[in-house]
Amino acid sequence: MIGRHLRSIRESKGFSQEYMAEMLGTCQSAYANLESGKSTLKLDRFLQICDILGVSAHDLIASTTHLKKGESTQKNMAARDGQPEKILQPELKSVYEQMISGLREEVRFLRALVQEKGLS
Repeated sequence: MIGRHLRSIRESKGFSQEYMAEMLGTCQSAYANLESGKSTLKLDRFLQICDILGVSAHDLIASTTHLKKGESTQKNMAARDGQPEKILQPELKSVYEQMISGLREEVRFLRALVQEKGLS
């Protein structure tokens, strides 16, 4: 699902798969496999692609979670306060978990650096 959305954004910007592959330091077929879902999109590669396309990772992920055509909005309403329930697909959950893990590591590093410098 993310791959299809990446393709849509890439095409809207007028970028070819060859251009994206060159910017990523890979071949066109490897990039095509990312868009088609034949290859797993790792977090670091995902973030590089977002940077090249000029979109935030959050916006890209959020835009892929819209309801599929034909799904009942009634069945996706939360019981309390009538707000749509957040539907997080497994591939998106994995991306978010990787991002959170990376941020936790950054926080640990920065905390250790602050303590080492005696700034706390």
